[in-house]
Amino acid sequence: MNALIKDALKLVIITVVAGLVLGAVYGITKGPIADQEAKAQMEAYKTVFPKASDFKEVDGFSEEAASKIIAANENPIEGHDSDVISSAVEAVDASGEALGYIFNITTSKGYGGDIQLTVGIQSDGTVTGFLFGRIDIPLGNLYSSGFPKPKMILAGVNSLQERK
Repeated sequence: MNALIKDALKLVIITVVAGLVLGAVYGITKGPIADQEAKAQMEAYKTVFPKASDFKEVDGFSEEAASKIIAANENPIEGHDSDVISSAVEAVDASGEALGYIFNITTSKGYGGDIQLTVGIQSDGTVTGFLFGRIDIPLGNLYSSGFPKPKMILAGVNSLQERK
């Protein structure tokens, strides 16, 4: 019985030390990760709305209110009533004049999970660009089914242009 208590005590000590080390690493990396995420988000905004010189958070925006608006209106794309607009920012020019809006949208209708999309829309309703953020696709299943393996997935797809 004495050996059992010693082994249990060793496991508890190892677990506590591992937890403390993981907590310390999280504390050290939390700030830099948040900075990189903010930088990536700003780059996405600049990609989808290149004419804008600054981006301002939309006052009073809430994910819940956006979901209610989506649910209250008829969605032209069947099955996308549960899409989530997680944030909205206003794109402005150098003089501070509003040019349009940028929305971060998440849909759960991906092949293997969520698809995150950033879309820029001018005040006249014209789409200035879009950028795929995260797409959860189980690529291993795709390739084993005979689907050709691309060198880059969705490379260069970041804007819509009207065809003439």
